Amino acid sequence: MKKSLFSILVLALVVVGCGKSKTNVSQATTTPGGDLVIATINGENITEADIKSLVADQMQKVEMELYEIRKDGIDRILEQRLIDMEAKKRNVTPENLIQTEVQDKVKVDDALVKQFYEQRKDSFKEKEFKDVEQNIRAYLANSETQKLKGGFIAQLKKEAQVKLLIQPPRFEVGVDDDPCIGPKGAPVTVIEFTDYQCPFCGRVRPTINQIIEEYKDKVQYCLRDFPLAFHQDAPKAHEAAECAGDQDKYWEYNKVLFNNQGAIKVDDLKSYAKRVSLDTKKFDKCLDSGKYKDEVMADQRDGQKYGVSGTPSFFINGRSVSGARPFEAFKVIIDDELERSN
Repeated sequence: MKKSLFSILVLALVVVGCGKSKTNVSQATTTPGGDLVIATINGENITEADIKSLVADQMQKVEMELYEIRKDGIDRILEQRLIDMEAKKRNVTPENLIQTEVQDKVKVDDALVKQFYEQRKDSFKEKEFKDVEQNIRAYLANSETQKLKGGFIAQLKKEAQVKLLIQPPRFEVGVDDDPCIGPKGAPVTVIEFTDYQCPFCGRVRPTINQIIEEYKDKVQYCLRDFPLAFHQDAPKAHEAAECAGDQDKYWEYNKVLFNNQGAIKVDDLKSYAKRVSLDTKKFDKCLDSGKYKDEVMADQRDGQKYGVSGTPSFFINGRSVSGARPFEAFKVIIDDELERSN
């Protein structure tokens, strides 16, 4: 019950922030700096900014949920209207159109059904192929139907020049002076808050490499420090990467750290300096002095301000994505941002 009530309060705050609640906004005042005053205690103001800083991560989730709900509704309306328009153009019913363009094209090869069974035999709990064949065939047919329908709708959208006008929630996340790969003027900036001791951060590296490789001059990827409190060795590892950056070896050292997440004690960090051909005396001096301690902690504070509570956390042109997601999850957002930039 507490969680439900809290969600309602946060949702209400989001609505006030968007200017949708006339009663609340008309009764509120603003500070000389322009912050919305939403409560007072003994004459002292409590502003919307105060609340946002306290519940940033919860608000972030609610704002994203609201956007996804609205977008899902728009997608469903667009899909039906596009089908209706195309059916009218061809002088057929919408049902006949889907039958021709989707259902009649669904083919499930016998060999594919058998291959699906063989690759997942353990999950069928010793059931014979003949006992599950029809279920597998139905599953594959449904998957193929959704794929073909999605492709058909995408083509209709392209021909109709559909443009989505609602904006997703965005957070003004700065790059600071942190290391980046890709052109500074790229239409899409991907900022990651990471932790060198976090296994999920290590797991997402192939996806990051794929983004950098496939989008090249269209995406700038930047990495910011966010050592989690329960990862005791992580802060020094982040400092070490910054020290390697002094010798233009940040990304080489970064790769070594992610490949050796279970061994990032200070002695390990110093041994890795040799591996990437650093001047070890300069590196050791930098690491021992704590030169980048404040820098690492500043990134962490910034991340908390943006609602980061775990790693890896990403912001794609300010749009929040949490966790070690597959490449396809990033691709959907990056492609949408590229389309919006045209």
